[in-house]
Amino acid sequence: MFTGIMAKAQAISYVGPRLLITTQTPSAVEGTKNFTYTSDPGITGPWGAAVDQIWNQIPLVMIDATDTIGCSAHAAGSLAGKWALIWRKDCEFGAKALNAQNAGAVGVIIVNNVPGAGPINMGAGAVGNQDTIPIVMVSNADGNEIDAMVHSGNQVYVSLTPYGFNNTHDLCIPNSLFALAPGYALPASQLDAANGDPEAYKGFLSAWVANTGTSDETNVKLKLDVNWVPTVGSPASFFKDSITIPSLAALDSLDIVNSPNVAFDMHASGTGRFDFTYTASSANTDDLPIDNTQTFSMYATNGTFCNSKYNIIAGEPLVSSGLRVGGTNPPQVFTWGPLFYVAHATDVYNMQMALYADTSHHDLEFIQNTPGLFYTVLFKWVDANSNDVMEASEVTLAATGNHTFSNLDSQGHIFVAPFDNGTVHLDDNTYYWACAVMSNLDLYMGIDAGTNYFNRLYASDHLGTNPFKAFWAPLYSGGPDGNGNVADTISMLPFIINNAVEYMPTDSVPLSLGESNPAVALNTFFIPESVKSTAQAQPNKFTLYPNPASSYVNVKVDFQTPTNTSFDIMNAVGQVVYRVNKGKLKNDVVTLPTANLATGNYYIIMHANGRSDFKSFTVSGK
Repeated sequence: MFTGIMAKAQAISYVGPRLLITTQTPSAVEGTKNFTYTSDPGITGPWGAAVDQIWNQIPLVMIDATDTIGCSAHAAGSLAGKWALIWRKDCEFGAKALNAQNAGAVGVIIVNNVPGAGPINMGAGAVGNQDTIPIVMVSNADGNEIDAMVHSGNQVYVSLTPYGFNNTHDLCIPNSLFALAPGYALPASQLDAANGDPEAYKGFLSAWVANTGTSDETNVKLKLDVNWVPTVGSPASFFKDSITIPSLAALDSLDIVNSPNVAFDMHASGTGRFDFTYTASSANTDDLPIDNTQTFSMYATNGTFCNSKYNIIAGEPLVSSGLRVGGTNPPQVFTWGPLFYVAHATDVYNMQMALYADTSHHDLEFIQNTPGLFYTVLFKWVDANSNDVMEASEVTLAATGNHTFSNLDSQGHIFVAPFDNGTVHLDDNTYYWACAVMSNLDLYMGIDAGTNYFNRLYASDHLGTNPFKAFWAPLYSGGPDGNGNVADTISMLPFIINNAVEYMPTDSVPLSLGESNPAVALNTFFIPESVKSTAQAQPNKFTLYPNPASSYVNVKVDFQTPTNTSFDIMNAVGQVVYRVNKGKLKNDVVTLPTANLATGNYYIIMHANGRSDFKSFTVSGK
């Protein structure tokens, strides 16, 4: 047991709002739930009632004994004074909520009907502007449990608050504000003890604890229990420890409780999962103990790397919404993705992710008509000088990938992007940056907005001995803005670094920077695309000269038939600094300007025949 580090912050902006589920007879369904809500000021076009008051212990009911999706009108007064439980399906969210509201409901919980999926942001639709009650969405897993409890006859109650519930003694651990594992999914082969004890795979004891009560609290303890649940075999305790801080003031009080002495190794002898449970307590009995606990799991998989929440049932990342770069002068193209550490050499086949597009597009088939509008890249990074900064001389482009888009590719649905040249070998003890490169004018990157890696970084960098930085790859130093975009900034930030962003826990911008993680998985096994790929199996032939270049570089292409072709010039750390679509080419020479590029290493990436091929070149003589 250790004495923790305290750092004050404005608690309300971090803690709330909170959704709690309780039952008349205590049950396993009780607790704090992750959720999205339609009036969230951080999304585009908020609607429904603002979460600016307390709904406390309101009965939750099904909208009708035979109707679970709420697309039809309900009997007047049938839901008076109650929250309504409705399943996502068939009609617009705004219409579901309005039907419940017209029957007297004071709030709506919508359950995501996609197996294993988390809550997503909800659009208002045609009538959402008439909704004046709060509308929230919970995950498929939580929704199934709540639904079953409602049907069991054990009365379920909903409590929703912007911060606290006016209790005397009431600690809580806010959603997502605790040190995560090295990811939500890692191949079991990477976690084998034979690979040693890599820093990147360590676990930590660290979380924010809020005092939402009206009384000061003393001897505030944060406890962590980790259990290992193998696919075959019996569960076992894996790790447990605790840390205590002397006091926590009443109301608007949020402290980071962090142990500088705990960094435990994550090892697995096969597939399974690590279940993490954080619990906060104090010298006083808590008036509302169900929000003192937070849980999450990390899966030891057959071959998947994933830093965002992972749907183990479907075998894919969880996606809640989309994000792109905003501001007054947004870039034409942006590159983004998670950073994965490879402890044991392996081969990878593909990446999984999701995209959103502007409302003018019903699906993602339009991407197929413009080569280079979207593709994937995989960079290898070796921190040669150990300064925790991704420098051009340390980064190598290892692979590109693509997906054949059709009208079957819906917005926000996971798709597979195989690497263009088949398998890609990953070296051991090396970081790899798995990115999507996309048009910032047409597309949004699918993200998991429900995770926050801030505490993991903070804990790793504040160890008493051998501190390091547990990278995860946030995007831009400005953090997300109110339109679901990312604030304009002068430089891309592949991951958080000391000399780019100060991340003291009293600073709200760096804390928010831990959110909005790209929902990307990297797989060591083959997954077929949803439609037959039209990509050419063999690399496209092209040569470039002069190399080194000064004011221009020529690209000579050699196609058998006229082929729609576009080119990117990408710098050594993933930024597309020049893009052009040259239309149909056959045996042609294309001249690309380099006069405005700084001296350094670059890549020409050619997009044609459903694939992307690249060659490196140097700009010099400046």
